[in-house]
Amino acid sequence: AIFQGDDRTALSYRTDFSGHGLIHEVKSAIMYIEALNDVKVDMTSFIRKDTPLFDNDSFREAWLNATVHNTWTLGIPPYIQVFDDRMEIISNGSIPYGQTKEEFFEGISMPVNESLMRVFIATGLCEHT
Repeated sequence: AIFQGDDRTALSYRTDFSGHGLIHEVKSAIMYIEALNDVKVDMTSFIRKDTPLFDNDSFREAWLNATVHNTWTLGIPPYIQVFDDRMEIISNGSIPYGQTKEEFFEGISMPVNESLMRVFIATGLCEHT
């Protein structure tokens, strides 16, 4: 969903990525959001400086993590909301069973969906580090 302003009161546009396989939909969402990445060009100095609105690699990593670690049994897919001043990626996931909050914040990786993680690794979408 794309909103005008910095809150959810004025919805500009909503795109639904469903009806195909998960891998296809994940890639479609990545391509769609990356197409929104406007680049600000600064020509005030001797060297042209291009500054994208957001880092594509960081977005891609956050979106793939949100998808792989989503609690799909709830029936709620992850989603992306774009505002004038930020982007929010919402995933209905949680810390995996058996992992402490401290381990999570130390960077110890325990996939919520081990099988889904293996599929994403096999397709080259992500890696397990």
